[in-house]
Amino acid sequence: MFKNSLTLLFLFFISFLHAQVVPDFTASSTQVCAPNSVTFTVNPLLSADAYFWEFSNGVTSNQKNPTIVFSSPALISVKLTVTQNGQQVMVDERNFIRVFAPPSVDFTADKPLGCSPLQVNFTDLSVPNSAAIQSWFWSFGNGQTSTQQFPNTIYTEKRNHTVFLRVVDQNGCEATKVKNNFISLGGPEANFLHNDLLCRVPAGVAFTNTSKGNNLEYFWDFGDGKTSNAELPGTHIYTKFDTTLVKLVVREKNSGCTDSIIKEMKIMNYQATFDFSISCNQQDFTINLTNTTKPFANKISWNLGDGSESTENTLTKKYNDIHPKIITLRAEVNETCWDTTRLNYTPSNPSFSYSSDECNPPMIVSFENNSTGKGLQYLWNFNDTVYSSKNSTLENPIKQFQTPPDKHFVELQATDIYGCKRSRFANVNAPFPIANFEAVNNKKSGCAPLTVAFMDTLSYILDLTKIASVYWDFGDPASGNQNISFDTSPTHTFETPGDYTITYAILLDNGCVDTVKVEQFIRVGEKPDSVVFNSSLGDTICWGASPKYTLQAFKNNQIFTTNYHCWLFEQNNSDGLLIHPENPPSECVNPQLTYNSLALSVNNPSPTHDYLAYDYQTQVIVNDTLLISDAKSKSGDKFTHLITGYNGCFTEVIKPKKIKDVMAMPGFIFPDKNQSLFFSDTSRVIKVFNASTNFENVNYFR
Repeated sequence: MFKNSLTLLFLFFISFLHAQVVPDFTASSTQVCAPNSVTFTVNPLLSADAYFWEFSNGVTSNQKNPTIVFSSPALISVKLTVTQNGQQVMVDERNFIRVFAPPSVDFTADKPLGCSPLQVNFTDLSVPNSAAIQSWFWSFGNGQTSTQQFPNTIYTEKRNHTVFLRVVDQNGCEATKVKNNFISLGGPEANFLHNDLLCRVPAGVAFTNTSKGNNLEYFWDFGDGKTSNAELPGTHIYTKFDTTLVKLVVREKNSGCTDSIIKEMKIMNYQATFDFSISCNQQDFTINLTNTTKPFANKISWNLGDGSESTENTLTKKYNDIHPKIITLRAEVNETCWDTTRLNYTPSNPSFSYSSDECNPPMIVSFENNSTGKGLQYLWNFNDTVYSSKNSTLENPIKQFQTPPDKHFVELQATDIYGCKRSRFANVNAPFPIANFEAVNNKKSGCAPLTVAFMDTLSYILDLTKIASVYWDFGDPASGNQNISFDTSPTHTFETPGDYTITYAILLDNGCVDTVKVEQFIRVGEKPDSVVFNSSLGDTICWGASPKYTLQAFKNNQIFTTNYHCWLFEQNNSDGLLIHPENPPSECVNPQLTYNSLALSVNNPSPTHDYLAYDYQTQVIVNDTLLISDAKSKSGDKFTHLITGYNGCFTEVIKPKKIKDVMAMPGFIFPDKNQSLFFSDTSRVIKVFNASTNFENVNYFR
């Protein structure tokens, strides 16, 4: 009967083959660990009206490609029946899927409870079910892991710890076990509160015990060699600047568990500091401030000494006066740790007074320095170099001044250690009278007899004093009683030529006296009876010559010495220039030791004169530039005037001078008439022409 059934099935199958593809399928995996899923997939070429799956674990499905979960270990047979056009075909796979049993995982620990630190040894209790276990992975809940079968670890944190174990057998089947709060560390917790930063000694530190536990014992180590077993040790006194480690150990009497904590405490010499720089003017100054407090400051405040404040780390402050200032910086870490520092700045303020003996020339002045400031250096400027240096760096110098003048402008310059510099000025007056006089209308010389009026020219006298009397000595004893006068504005007649020394004294109502004596103040002169002068080349010369002049004066048939010699060369007429015997013409210059030989006026007893003057005949302006041509020498009939005499009493001598115009001379045209032939600029361009005079019979310039 079974054989006939197989024959019919085979015939049906052959008939189905002629109509469809033979049904078959695949599985995503044929060996899995329970529980696990397997996806079954039919041949993609197979197309049927219906599918029916049967599994030996009793599970069925009519999906084309089902996913089946296998929860228990077993050998699974799979049967697939497909229907197409009313015909069915079945495929049966025996023991197609093998489902392995995973290992049974478990573990234990030797010390699930204890005090910190606690070493715990773990024992693996896992049982292999389908294959031997080949790997372990532990996570102990304290951040540590292990792959050993029987590991150990150390717990320090007082809390409950969850432990995890995963095992894998040789079939790749794994199992995990989590035991929540498996390891529990108890015992006390040591802790305390204190001020960890102090800034001065002696420092009293209050320790507050905040430890937790039951029936505790305590041990304090304060870090300075002193200890305590008290629960509340109170305030401990520290006497040194240091960084100190304070330790508290607590122990539970019942369990014997202990705990400790160490905290750092700094007792430091906290000092507020700042940098500054100062710049100043005569009536104000500016300070630049920078906080430099170390190691740090959580809060700072400035008191700037003028009622103003600031909390900036860096600032610039200008003061519109030069009064002393106290600048204060307060730097604070906290309410118990702070410090202040100050800058007492007194701006340099130079000041001085002076004293000298009254009525006792010379003018020796003692200076007393009253300046204020820090580390001052001084420089005095006396503006007088007659008796000693005009400068001094002494604090209180002594200086002798020239008199007259009766006052000196003195400067004291004071520079402080910050480079701030200021000056004070004062007129230093002579502490004694200074007599001064002058001749009225400055008439101090002239012909004998010479009458001179004298006057006091504002003699310097001390404040609150008056001139009580005066005394004049005219240096003219030949005048008898007339030589002395007590008049304030006397007149004296000098009969004899010569030089006279005048002495003038003033007496103040406080008894002080000063006398001034001027040598040769009055010069009484006389004219010679006759004067002759000569030229070394005669009275007729060629243009361009340089004759030397000499003179001879006579008085009473004797050679007479004159002390005034005014020569006026190349004058155009013979009219006299001396209008009054005591007033030389304005053309005359003062007596000269050196002079220009081209000058037309010379005051020298024996001068040399160069006859090289010439006139410009043509002046042409082109483009605002003066072009000069046709220069003609000054020649012809000229006159030489000599005004000579003694002590302001003069006479005049006039002689003709013939200047011949015979010479060859080149002419030059310059862009500027102030230029000359003496130059070093080789790029300069000038024009040259024939400027010879009377050149018919001489070689002329080409």
